[in-house]
Amino acid sequence: MAATSETLDDCDSGQLPPAWVEAYAQQVRDCFSLQGWDIYVRPMTKEQHDEEPTTAGLAHVNHRYSNAVIEYWDQQPVEPLKRVLVHEFLHILVAPLTTLIEAMLLEIPVKRRGMFMHEMQIHAEEQVVTALTRIIFPLLQQSLAAHAIEE
Repeated sequence: MAATSETLDDCDSGQLPPAWVEAYAQQVRDCFSLQGWDIYVRPMTKEQHDEEPTTAGLAHVNHRYSNAVIEYWDQQPVEPLKRVLVHEFLHILVAPLTTLIEAMLLEIPVKRRGMFMHEMQIHAEEQVVTALTRIIFPLLQQSLAAHAIEE
């Protein structure tokens, strides 16, 4: 799930991810050509997860300044957590499109805008990113495994 934020200061949980999470996030960043981005990956706090118990990850993206914070619930097995990280990185890739659509939706009268904004943010973007994750995650895993064998 993605959240767009002008400031990312409120995203600091104060916790650092394990080394393997940082290494995996770096591999995904490289595969998605996001080297110019400042992307911070950290676990969600228990309080954050308690507020949204079905949320496994969040991406707070500011594409204008090429920075993002990815937060993830760390009480999940490795493979599903890797899938969550890929999913959240994909939110970073679609953020410019999301921002453009949001700007266009601001032209819709206020009474109707709420419904469209909710549909776009919660359903349309999430469905696209979820579909992309289903396609890309297994291919990415294969590519990373092949690359690890070569080294």
